[in-house]
Amino acid sequence: MPILCDDVIKSIVELEQHNPWVGTPFENYKQLNNVQKGNVGEKIVKTYMANEGHNVENRKIRTDGYDVFIDGIKTEIKFSLAQTDTKNKKIKNNVFIINHVSSKKDWERLIFLGINLNQDYYFKFFTKEDFVNYFKGKYFSGQQGGSSSGNDDYICSGNKLIEMLNEMKDITEW
Repeated sequence: MPILCDDVIKSIVELEQHNPWVGTPFENYKQLNNVQKGNVGEKIVKTYMANEGHNVENRKIRTDGYDVFIDGIKTEIKFSLAQTDTKNKKIKNNVFIINHVSSKKDWERLIFLGINLNQDYYFKFFTKEDFVNYFKGKYFSGQQGGSSSGNDDYICSGNKLIEMLNEMKDITEW
């Protein structure tokens, strides 16, 4: 098929393969699927919290609406590397995503860890009450059909996420 040899396709594939994280601990992160990426974030957060003296216990069953118990608190973990600007082949520092947050799931606190290429990071948390009563309407928007579809699945990114981080509690205040 002539289209398979098209220079345009080759250039698009090469652009998508650019990896600014080469030489960092996240060099191969881009190759992971979404579940594996979530597992990486969970392991980093669990290890940190355990090392800080917190009681970290795995959830009882995989379908629980949270990722882990931390000090007896049902905790959802969200992890994001700074987003890649593939067109300009660089990292957009402080541009993160928190997605698939639901008020109907059984969690009490949500931890967010966002890491920039220069290894600066945000490590914050908020309560479910914060989400339901304030953050959901101000910073999060409906995802996958939006709130008008009745889907309780929300996303926050870009400038809204950076603004929200200023209102979240630092992980040291756990």
